[in-house]
Amino acid sequence: VRGTRAAFELAIAKVMQAPKDGLPEIGFSGRSNVGKSSLINALTVHHGLARTSKTPGRTQQLIFFNVAKRFRLVDFPGYGFAKAPKRIVDDWNQTVYDFVKSRDKQVLRVVLVLIDSRRGILEIDFDWLSFLQMSRVDFRIVFTKCDKVSKAAKEELEQNARAQMLMLKRDKVKEPSVFFVSAKDKIGLGELRDFILDCVKVDITERYDVVEGKQGEGGGSDTNENL
Repeated sequence: VRGTRAAFELAIAKVMQAPKDGLPEIGFSGRSNVGKSSLINALTVHHGLARTSKTPGRTQQLIFFNVAKRFRLVDFPGYGFAKAPKRIVDDWNQTVYDFVKSRDKQVLRVVLVLIDSRRGILEIDFDWLSFLQMSRVDFRIVFTKCDKVSKAAKEELEQNARAQMLMLKRDKVKEPSVFFVSAKDKIGLGELRDFILDCVKVDITERYDVVEGKQGEGGGSDTNENL
């Protein structure tokens, strides 16, 4: 795909295997089958970068994607229902918890919590949000598949998300705190990309090289087309 600067780097099952070079990271988390892989592919405009599946729990490790050797996207194993033995699911969960708690906050800059717009924030999502808050990890709520719901439903989802964050005492979080995206219809991707690039401190003057690649590698002129 023209201009794509993201590539699979490694998959780990134990925290000790995580990269130690200090590159900034953006975590992608959410319930199984919420669309994490599809969103990563849409953001990077790289259809086959993250493996997608209709089988819940397909991602069984922490998956690292390197973007232009400047930062990483980290695909977390999905929580909730997964077609795997409970012992294995528990191992996935423990690995994620250990990773989040032990990772330097200057490395793991933010965790995006993906929520299916058709389902809203469920108890298991709130439990995860609470864990992130207690672990003092910055996070943002990203409602996926927003093409499937009405404008009124989006407004209700956003109001509920902000109420949940007030319960978590996140009333002073820097905006934007809630995103609506659709990987299928490419809704909201530009805003989320800009947020990611801001989090990893990619200066506006550098974004052409990070986002599109050096002149001559892929052509193109739209500086915010993909990561």
